[in-house]
Amino acid sequence: MSESERFSVPRSGLVLYDKPEGVTSFSALSGIKKALETGKIGHTGTLDKFASGLLCVLTGRMTRLNRIFTGLDKEYEAVFQFGRETDTLDPEGAVIAECSPPAPETLRAVIPRFLGEINQVPPVYSAVHVDGARASKLARQGKTVNLEARKITIHALDLLRAEGSEVAFRISCSKGTYIRSLARDMGRAAGSCAYVSSLKRTRVGDFSLSESVRMDDFDPARHLLQVKDWAGRLPATFEARIKPEYRSLILHGHPLEVRFFSDVPSKDGFYALFDENGGFLAFAEKAGNIFRYLVTGEGE
Repeated sequence: MSESERFSVPRSGLVLYDKPEGVTSFSALSGIKKALETGKIGHTGTLDKFASGLLCVLTGRMTRLNRIFTGLDKEYEAVFQFGRETDTLDPEGAVIAECSPPAPETLRAVIPRFLGEINQVPPVYSAVHVDGARASKLARQGKTVNLEARKITIHALDLLRAEGSEVAFRISCSKGTYIRSLARDMGRAAGSCAYVSSLKRTRVGDFSLSESVRMDDFDPARHLLQVKDWAGRLPATFEARIKPEYRSLILHGHPLEVRFFSDVPSKDGFYALFDENGGFLAFAEKAGNIFRYLVTGEGE
């Protein structure tokens, strides 16, 4: 990319990034930061170091939409290793329990117990905060960590294949779900023990791993997606047009008024606002008769 092309590429948008195994989610972003020459960047849902798959990465002003993306459902392909449990519930931890793997019919019988809304205790080695400190940090210091159960939802739990003590699942779940905890709890429910030996995130909301890019192939001009490319794929998110005479007011954050719209929005939710030519102006939230800006289109 030439010097002039480099500075003509926007720095705000969405990158669908395929994180490799063996790096943290934070470290995985370094290449994108360098390519876009910005430190304003963030993923919208951590993947453990041993895991791979889709990270939805927001850059520039779009980082203000983080809460919309973190609330999206997720889909994973995971392999559970039955007959052993590690302290971290992943392949990087120390083995703390060994037991007989469950019989196939026993495992199949417990699957329905984990469908729908359930209570789940996060792993001790997790980013959950306890008295202001990460649970994982306290655990590594040898301190006892007691975490409270949280309500999560498992939409689908499909057994893909079983090879000895290794069983592969496809899991569709709500935000806040720990697949490592799911393996632990399913193992115990089946009279055994288990940890996650491999994990790949294949979907976030409507965004698929098949659309993602590896760092070696990342080209900002092609892979930094703009609002018009993805706003319509978010739940409870709509598009609205702004009359030409109010374009400048929107860009400068003037409070939204119904007279600004070509067609006045009726539904509550999130709105991507565009001018009559399809240029992005702002991202706002509507609740009743109140509009609140999340992002305005000025600057990068």
